[in-house]
Amino acid sequence: MHDELIERRLRAALSEEAGSLAFTITPAELERRLALRRRAVSGRRFTLLLAAAVGISIFGVGGALSGLFNPTLPTPTRPVDHATDPPGPTEAAVTDLMSLDELTAADPASVVLAQAHGPTGAFGGIPETELQYPLLSLGTLQSAGTYTLTGVCLDGTRLDFSFPSRTTGVIPRAAITCDGRLHDAAVEVSQPADVNLTAQAGTAWRFALRGAGGGAAASRIEPIPPAPTDQEELVRWDPAAVDPKADLWRQSGLLVQQAGALPPREGYYLRLTCAAGPQIRYILGDVMSGAIVPSTETLFACDPARILDAAFLMAQPAGSQVFLAAAPEQQVSLLVTSPAPPIAVTRRESGWQLSGGFGPELAFDEHPVSFSGAGSGEDHVQVVLACTGTQSIEVVVEDGTPIGAHQQRFTASCTPEGSTTSQIFKVTEAGVAARYVAPSGVWTALSILVPSN
Repeated sequence: MHDELIERRLRAALSEEAGSLAFTITPAELERRLALRRRAVSGRRFTLLLAAAVGISIFGVGGALSGLFNPTLPTPTRPVDHATDPPGPTEAAVTDLMSLDELTAADPASVVLAQAHGPTGAFGGIPETELQYPLLSLGTLQSAGTYTLTGVCLDGTRLDFSFPSRTTGVIPRAAITCDGRLHDAAVEVSQPADVNLTAQAGTAWRFALRGAGGGAAASRIEPIPPAPTDQEELVRWDPAAVDPKADLWRQSGLLVQQAGALPPREGYYLRLTCAAGPQIRYILGDVMSGAIVPSTETLFACDPARILDAAFLMAQPAGSQVFLAAAPEQQVSLLVTSPAPPIAVTRRESGWQLSGGFGPELAFDEHPVSFSGAGSGEDHVQVVLACTGTQSIEVVVEDGTPIGAHQQRFTASCTPEGSTTSQIFKVTEAGVAARYVAPSGVWTALSILVPSN
């Protein structure tokens, strides 16, 4: 059951803010902000903080996890102990993790890949029950040789790294114990090998991988090719440099700029390439009190001859903003996708056209959804709910003066692969609202259609 009074207040606040919103904001950012507002109203902890939320709009965004770009991604299981002892500590234990700049300060030119993730405390945290174990595939080591892995982690048991070869099937491995100390490990790579990482939910970490790297000198790069048809493009940054007026990113000497926003999803896929120059960084995070606060920051050595393929299979119940940090005039191409959702908003049927709607949205927890402002000037509307799952959803359709004075209902049947239920209602011409409770773990998409003739 949900608190109808709170839900109505939320709906009114969103409608008021939507009325003054300049429509330069993306659907993904709208969905992300709605998720933040909902998590705040429900009194639960949430990943990303935001000063203000905005109204509900039609979201053509999706991303249920299905299939992987990289077949060598690690298996989603709890980390297990290896037969060998973990590498010995090189520093005293700490209670707070160093920054990525501090970790890479020694011989920075040798760093081919580095990452900082968490701690989640800065974002209010997420209950571990909402998260799968993080699974990351962070690109491919193209050069054979010995790489040095330096890492530190807290609030978990260990970080497990694997480096599967794409040709020999050999999988070098390394582990970092989460005791707050820096650990070093040597990794021998004889063929091009992927870099995979698994961890327990809630773990915060820093790691840097040093070794051979670098590509051909090139000042210009090509756009990332279009995503496959089963993927939805969420953020695209075609070859361009960061705005020369952008702020400096901490002590890196790089300029940082927002590239886009990601809606709440279970995970994302990223393709990136950059022209020759210093390592660039791609950042998932948000802006708090006027400053960018990263949840995950990744450093990547540029090789213009190849595209970095990465997978971030970490649930983001409130989505994220995406930032790029690069040297002035350095060209970067970026594409972030998520698998296309199994359902969609109904935009047109015979004799009917879309007036307004919401979704498709993936529910990380049970919560109320409402939409208002559609159907004005019409005495009949068709309300459509598409949903996945195994339980039915009751949809309440409201009209009258004020809206909500008169209520009608219908029940939508859901199936695991997705199904659609619709019903036509006679209403007043003042417009309609529709609301329902989205069960945890299901996709829903609400559409309100009006006659097209």
